[in-house]
Amino acid sequence: MNQLLWRLLPPRARSAWTTLRHRRRERRCYEDFRRFYDGLADQRDIFFLFFTERLLHWALKALQFVPAEINLVVVGSHLEADEVEWLRRRLGRPFHHVPVRIDDKTMWEFLWRCARHDFGWLDIDCFVANPRLFSEMARIDGDVALNCVYAFPGAGNVDIMCTHLLFVNVGVLRAIERRGIAVTPCTYNYDGSNVGRGEFSFSKVPTRRQLRLLRRVLPAGSDGRPVYPSNVPARFFLRCFDTLVLYQLVALALGYRLHRVRALSGTPETPAYFSDEVIHVNAASWYVRMKDDRGQFQEHYRRMVQLDYFLLCEAGDDLPAHYGSKREELRAELDRLGIPLALVPRTVYRYFADRGFGANVAQHPAWRFLREWHAREQDAADTASAASAAGATAVAAAGGGEP
Repeated sequence: MNQLLWRLLPPRARSAWTTLRHRRRERRCYEDFRRFYDGLADQRDIFFLFFTERLLHWALKALQFVPAEINLVVVGSHLEADEVEWLRRRLGRPFHHVPVRIDDKTMWEFLWRCARHDFGWLDIDCFVANPRLFSEMARIDGDVALNCVYAFPGAGNVDIMCTHLLFVNVGVLRAIERRGIAVTPCTYNYDGSNVGRGEFSFSKVPTRRQLRLLRRVLPAGSDGRPVYPSNVPARFFLRCFDTLVLYQLVALALGYRLHRVRALSGTPETPAYFSDEVIHVNAASWYVRMKDDRGQFQEHYRRMVQLDYFLLCEAGDDLPAHYGSKREELRAELDRLGIPLALVPRTVYRYFADRGFGANVAQHPAWRFLREWHAREQDAADTASAASAAGATAVAAAGGGEP
């Protein structure tokens, strides 16, 4: 379709066109996933962990915090052949590979269409140190659409659930569908643009019926339409209804509840964002976009490069070969940023310890490598400091007899 005709199309037509085009591309992938889901021995209370290529080390770290008895399924997208082979041999959990590159929104849509039982979602950079939290999340009342631990007060003072660790009541989802209200977990915006989707697709445009429901729970903006929930202080304003947001607002408007199993803040870097039970690092899969940003974005980028490098070092040479190349790329980036390798374990240690995760860093088996690495570097720093002090004392003593 040429650009002129594209610009003349109304937003809803643009959204429908791109949705259809991507649905065709992903049809076989969805059918493969549906067959995989249908073949699972236990479909109840599954937590899904989704990731794309070159992020295996993050997924493995998140998995270290998931007890063996938790029903967890791993889904990878666009992985290298050696990554797929590594996972099939080593993972010990149900695993499915989507061969084309999809984003998390598409994965959510796959789940929306085929799930028969309540299910949860776990981000690869969300580390759950309290194993009981998984079972708490899975206990969901019949009139509750979603359980969550992270949320932020959106426009109109409506709590907006974040997807870092979330549990979905499929019974509520199907009840809403039976009322003839088509709503997906995907992103929506009023322009039918790719805001919220990037390269993968275009966001959907809210239907008239959805707009009527949104007006019950959201204030109107200057254009008369319900405002985007992220248009509040302390949030980075995103001109869309992000993943699962429109669904949860529709559920609220229909009388269903949203339940916060923990009252953690959904705004990164605020004190209430961190807990000794669970911590979400934020942006592990896309922090590279912050490379040329300034201010707090650059600070987060520098920290994420170090966290990324730490996790690769922890995995050692056990991962597929191309992760060694990624480790060298990160080492070169640390050098460009002027960050000594010896600083990495201290940065990582402080990041978790200073955010209320200190007891877990000190005790949880998942952090053994960090404790040992930090202790090694600390000993080396102490030795270097002692040697420097001894050298200075020797020089002072040698010069003490001179005029």
